Amino acid sequence: VEKLKESTTYQEDVERRKEEERAVLREVQAREAKDRERDERKKEASRKRQQMINETNRKMAEEKQKATKEMEKAEEAYAAKCRREAEVVLAEKESKAMRAARLKKQNSFVLKKQIEEQQQIK
Repeated sequence: VEKLKESTTYQEDVERRKEEERAVLREVQAREAKDRERDERKKEASRKRQQMINETNRKMAEEKQKATKEMEKAEEAYAAKCRREAEVVLAEKESKAMRAARLKKQNSFVLKKQIEEQQQIK
């Protein structure tokens, strides 16, 4: 009877230890699962952050390119305006010079005529 009791107690101890081991194993597995989930969440968050950074960089590059094109267009318009203004100034100078030359020629002709008339009078 004693041996039977001992063997039953031994069996119960063995079963209890096995159950404790299973409980510890379940805990460890649960912790590992939580760790994996946390790692996956971190990786996903990191991927999303990187995607946001990439998207922001892409938008900034597009905006910079757009601003550069707008600046170049404005500079081209300004240069064209300056060229037109310079052409107008040059045309005005040329016109003035031609008027001055014509006036000089007319004055010269009038003076010449006056001189001839004065010589005819003498």
